[in-house]
Amino acid sequence: MVGVRRRSTTRPPVGIKIHVDRNTFSAGDTIQGTLDITTTTDFTFTDLDIFFLGTSRSIVERFTPTARSGGREEAFHVFLSLAQPNLKIYYPPHHLLKAGQTYTFPFLFGVPDRLLPRACKHAVVNDAVRDAHLQLPPSFGDNDLMRKLDLPDDLSSGNVSIRYGVYARLSRSETFEDDERETVVLATNARRLRIIPAPQTPSTMSQQPDQPPVRIERTIRNKGLIKSGALIIETERPQTVYIASSPAQRKDSISTTIKVALRFDPIHDGHSPPRLGRLVTLLQTSTFFGTNKRDGFPTRQSVKEDMAQAVHTHHHVLSRRNVASVQWTKVRDQQGETAESSQEHATLGPSKTYKGGVYYVAEVVVPLSLPGNVTFVPTFHSCLMSRVYSLELCLGVQDGNMLSRAIRLQTALELSTDAQSDSPAYDARQRQDSGFSSVDDDNDFARLLSRSVDGQRHGSVLGYGHWGLRVEELPAYTR
Repeated sequence: MVGVRRRSTTRPPVGIKIHVDRNTFSAGDTIQGTLDITTTTDFTFTDLDIFFLGTSRSIVERFTPTARSGGREEAFHVFLSLAQPNLKIYYPPHHLLKAGQTYTFPFLFGVPDRLLPRACKHAVVNDAVRDAHLQLPPSFGDNDLMRKLDLPDDLSSGNVSIRYGVYARLSRSETFEDDERETVVLATNARRLRIIPAPQTPSTMSQQPDQPPVRIERTIRNKGLIKSGALIIETERPQTVYIASSPAQRKDSISTTIKVALRFDPIHDGHSPPRLGRLVTLLQTSTFFGTNKRDGFPTRQSVKEDMAQAVHTHHHVLSRRNVASVQWTKVRDQQGETAESSQEHATLGPSKTYKGGVYYVAEVVVPLSLPGNVTFVPTFHSCLMSRVYSLELCLGVQDGNMLSRAIRLQTALELSTDAQSDSPAYDARQRQDSGFSSVDDDNDFARLLSRSVDGQRHGSVLGYGHWGLRVEELPAYTR
């Protein structure tokens, strides 16, 4: 007679509560807290595990004419996994939890500023991509946590998320009728946390840190549609904008400025520069994501060519300015006589059709201030997703026929955190935010973490930077 394998087990009524002094942490901070376990009946357990985990999740909806090739793909990645060591010294005698008693276990984790190389082991096109993927990404797309912290939308589109949290798992090793031993999970719980990465330099945020100035050249015509000259518009890449770490630090002030240089090369000295109209500044927010491990920096062309990738884009109007009053300065080339200026205006190069003589220059300084109704995360690139920003400048120009045309330029913009977690305003915000309890163990975060941690292959004990905490070997990507 063949024996029947019995796999059912009764879970005891047990509660796990995770206590942390605040909800938002920056790279270099210490996450210190306690875990309380209570039960209404006596039972024994084998192991208690407490992890600090970072996970990313990406969902791509494929819309195609045929149902067979369409559908939904999902990828999930545990890129950070720290385990609290030496918990056994706090176990009760004989691993017995008694009804009506509360058992407390402390934990301590350090938030790193970089990930271990094992977090990104897939092939990449160059070292810059690898370095970007090993930067600690920000919390992103965790809508439930953001609502509890009273933070505005971060424009993550709902298809992507980067979540951090403390995850607890109570388990017991049991022997079944076929004499096989298996680990049974008795209870789990998770406390989600908001993580802010360390400030980054432009070279670690962008694939092209030394981009040349953005330049565009357009032909201007007079009343008879005859060419009167060439208009050149050029702008340098703006400086990095440092965003506030918390709502208490946000101010409705100028974050940075960008200079727009103008030059008009007339066909003849008698032709005047065109009249300028309105200058509109737009911020483009792009979230690239996919279900495949990415070997390079994302581009819109790569999204078109790969059905496993997608991009969501939002536009914000930062300013609308009438620049009709901007004064043009008349200049002669260096071989002629200076009319009303000096050689300092020669920094903006001539047009392709310029043959010497008179030209005109002007400059517009555009203030940039980020809107306060969006939670902006810093520019980042990870194995599954990226958040990038760009500025679009739209200048209205009026030619001799009184017809208006719009000339557009686009340049990359880097956002980074200021990481002023030690400021009094930031500390006050943390104390205000620390009131809500840990999430239930049946929420999406705890469920995904339980699935991922259970499937890990435990490796050797490694030190994580200078924190000296044990690091679990990361699981493979799941689809």
